[in-house]
Amino acid sequence: MGCQTEIAQHIVDKGRDYLFTLKSNHKKLHSAVVGAFAKEREESLGDIRIENKHGRVEARIFHVLSADQINENFPQWPRLKTLGMSVSYRQIKGKPEELTYRYHISSAELSER
Repeated sequence: MGCQTEIAQHIVDKGRDYLFTLKSNHKKLHSAVVGAFAKEREESLGDIRIENKHGRVEARIFHVLSADQINENFPQWPRLKTLGMSVSYRQIKGKPEELTYRYHISSAELSER
């Protein structure tokens, strides 16, 4: 499902909450969300979850902020309440290591757990 305001509105109209992965094609919102997590990107990884399965090592950590943390207002996103950042690290034998940051928006009140 795409990260589109029309889809978000349809979900909210049905009394549900959305959780979308935000891509860089939403330039202003993506930039605002990335900026909101600047402090978290510079801190130690803290409560990271490490898995060693199937010949690869994977680690993930999640951060959540209130949508109030972004300076700009994005009224086109109905009931926008939560910003999320997921960090994943992957190491597979014989391949380069990968560190990936993904950003999320949601109409639900979410926590890191």
